[in-house]
Amino acid sequence: MCRNRGFLEAVYIFLLVLNFFSLAQAYKNNYLLEALQRKYPHHDIVVLKASTEVNFQLQNEKLIVIAQKKYEKLLIKQPPHGLLAREYIVSSEFEAIKNIKAQTVIFENHKEKNVTVNPNNIITKDLTLRNIFHSGTKLTQILFPAVKVGAKLQLSYTQEFLEPFLIPRFEIVDKEPVLNFELKVTVPANVRIRYDILSKEDSIKQKIKLIVRQEKENTIYLWQAKELSYPTPEPDAPPAYNIGPHIYLTVQEYQTPLQTYSVLGTLQDLYRWCKEMANKQKTTYTPEMKLLVDSLTRNSTTSEEKARKIFEWVQQNIQYIALEYGYEGYIPRAAELVLARRFGDCKDMSNLLVHLFKLANLQAHLSWVGTRQIDFSPQEIPLPFAFNHMIATWIDEKGNYLFLDPTGRFQPLGIPTDHIQGKEAIIENGEQFILKTVPIMPKEFSIHKDSCVLQVQNSLLQGQGRLQLSGYFKIEARYPLLTPSPLAQKNYIRAKSSKGNNKYTLLNYQIKGLDNSTAPLYIDYEFQLPNYIYTTENKKYINPHLVKPDFLQTIDNNRIFPIAHDYKKILSYQFQLPIPTGYKLISLPEPQKFEHPAFGFHTNYHFTADQVVISIEFYIDALLIKKEDFSAWNTMIQTCNKAFSQNIVFEIF
Repeated sequence: MCRNRGFLEAVYIFLLVLNFFSLAQAYKNNYLLEALQRKYPHHDIVVLKASTEVNFQLQNEKLIVIAQKKYEKLLIKQPPHGLLAREYIVSSEFEAIKNIKAQTVIFENHKEKNVTVNPNNIITKDLTLRNIFHSGTKLTQILFPAVKVGAKLQLSYTQEFLEPFLIPRFEIVDKEPVLNFELKVTVPANVRIRYDILSKEDSIKQKIKLIVRQEKENTIYLWQAKELSYPTPEPDAPPAYNIGPHIYLTVQEYQTPLQTYSVLGTLQDLYRWCKEMANKQKTTYTPEMKLLVDSLTRNSTTSEEKARKIFEWVQQNIQYIALEYGYEGYIPRAAELVLARRFGDCKDMSNLLVHLFKLANLQAHLSWVGTRQIDFSPQEIPLPFAFNHMIATWIDEKGNYLFLDPTGRFQPLGIPTDHIQGKEAIIENGEQFILKTVPIMPKEFSIHKDSCVLQVQNSLLQGQGRLQLSGYFKIEARYPLLTPSPLAQKNYIRAKSSKGNNKYTLLNYQIKGLDNSTAPLYIDYEFQLPNYIYTTENKKYINPHLVKPDFLQTIDNNRIFPIAHDYKKILSYQFQLPIPTGYKLISLPEPQKFEHPAFGFHTNYHFTADQVVISIEFYIDALLIKKEDFSAWNTMIQTCNKAFSQNIVFEIF
């Protein structure tokens, strides 16, 4: 009896201790949850742990790269529609995803409970990317059960990289805060790598610590960081700035018992790989290609005229469809196939263009370039990921390099598409390459000029205007203006010519120069603006500042990232305002101006016996408005607002 009582007492004490630890664990979980909710009020989820182990292995003369990934996330706030009950793994044709394990950890009755994800709730399918017909990208969706605030989502899987040239980046932190990050890379002695940490936020980069040590014949690289949080995406930020810090691992070379393999140690290695990809599909010059070139250039008297006719034909007759399936994302299709099918992606269209130029005895070359979405140059990191676009480069008789992007349907000959301005291009040139920077077009290239003659009728303001668009303004306008929908066309012109307030009415319009790729585009229009003029017993008040461009907004003092503009530009407005019959001018606004190397504006007013002429001009002379210029920008906005609040006043005489 005593023995039984002692046993029962021991069990009772054990249960008390167990209950104590359960209560302690519950308190700890609640404390952590509340602390994270206070610290990250704008987030639904926090990554408690993110760890990746990467191993480089040599197997039968082949380099294998395998990554083991583990995540543990805590749901700190219930998101709308329960979206965070899902996690996603995105993979390319060059990766194999294996051994997916996932579970939800919940705390009920002072105990942790593991709810394993059913295999039927792990779904892999083709991922359709925006504007890409077929990319070969796979999306694996994991549906977690029993998800509620305080639940932990645990996920682990193996990622095998099948192509050492194309090891994707390893994210350190993205949209969700990370409390503990670790990336461990094990490299054998016969493999040489380089690493690059890319981050637009130096404060985050400084938190990432690297430890390098030797273990037997391996070199171990260990990156660790704690309490990382990346800024949420900001409107008009450059795309590259909305990508969190990440690490690129590049295989430079590896040795096997048989030989040494050079991979991506230099820019020359990268060019060699790109050229090998381009040469995998040979082009055969067909009678159809020769006949096309002859018919296009028959009456051309100059090389430029030949080039323009061929370029415009490809732009207008080959439909751009993005195709990025596996190695096909790097291999242009044969020119004769693209010509026969009448569609292709950037590589296909550029390859066709190059071969048509060659048939016309014009010196053209395939060229690889990254758009402004890529946050590094091929010189900085010689990886295929430095490029996401292919164009053609024509070297004319004077030795000028003209960058031709046939995917830009309305690009004039030699004018780069706006998203590759300032980027480095590698130009094919036999065994070597030519490295050139795509020019940034000056602000004088893209002019939006709006001139109006106004008429005053009581409180109604009427006008006849001419809108002149050149450069990228015209290129942009040709897309909506060539639409078969008259309503869509009118809505576009109304938006571009709008003045005063939302009572603006576009009465009629006429378009000139739409089919000419080099001359400016003109839109003549008539409009009226009711109830715009304020009239008292003996005075009329007219605000002559009828237009304020959309980009003229104050920048938040807490903004982190720069503001991107697609191109440099000038916006010019001139209004001729006749002095109403029976009135005289008694007040005219003072001229205002603000000048900065990257932006500015000025207003000017002058009058004659019968009219007032108002001139307003804005300019953007940079592709990025940087953080250090935010204060100057806001000063400009203040000056502009002050100018735009002034009226012209007429009085009865």
